[in-house]
Amino acid sequence: IAFAAAISACEKGAEWRQALGLLAEMPPSRAQPNSVAFNAAISACEKGGRWEHALSLLRGASSGRFEPDGVSYSAAISACGQGEKWQVALALLREAQQRRVESSVYMYSAATSVLEKVRQWELALVLLREARTTGLEASVVMYSAVISACGRCQRWEHSLATMEDMLLLRLRPNVVVCTAVVSACEKDKNWELALRVLAEMGHSRLQPNLLTYNAAISACEKGQQRRFALALLSEVCSRTMIVSMLEETAARHRDLQRSHQLVRKE
Repeated sequence: IAFAAAISACEKGAEWRQALGLLAEMPPSRAQPNSVAFNAAISACEKGGRWEHALSLLRGASSGRFEPDGVSYSAAISACGQGEKWQVALALLREAQQRRVESSVYMYSAATSVLEKVRQWELALVLLREARTTGLEASVVMYSAVISACGRCQRWEHSLATMEDMLLLRLRPNVVVCTAVVSACEKDKNWELALRVLAEMGHSRLQPNLLTYNAAISACEKGQQRRFALALLSEVCSRTMIVSMLEETAARHRDLQRSHQLVRKE
């Protein structure tokens, strides 16, 4: 238990070398490596960008006393994204299916995130449909990766269709999803759709960030809609001023509290 807890701590800090070292110390210390220790070590390698080590650990687990589970494969698949090894990620997903590892939305989400990084939007859409066909409830993370992949390849129509699919499933798009759609609109000069997405964000009480606004303003400029671009720019400036005022007020409040504390000590 102590070894597994220590390896888990290394995983949280992406300390992959220490995690591997602790895992190697377990047999000599008469501690049998278990799934918790292996999965934490694989995740540490993933967070440390060491996909080869993650894959090696997965193979080592397969030859040990226990079978890798969905957590093991999800972490190894995610690790492949660090090295843009999307073919390896897909092979791992298929391997897990062949070994009858229980399919999970985490494995599919990890695979679609890898595909998003390398702009394989068609394959990302295939995995999304596959996950839905197998009865899995696709997550916001998975939809976000698919929408972003489509947006990066200027497939705004697929980005929008996927977002609408999310809404039908009552999955609430987050700021990342909406920004990806607006960015796709900007690349396609579709200013009307960009403004529509911004309006939907307002109805859903989502706060656009600077990336969202920049993409929308650029879409309006490319569509020769100077009036809308200026209106959005004005909105950004007013929001920025409000945030600055709030931060300044909070800073003054903290200074006053410190002053009162000093007075009391004296």
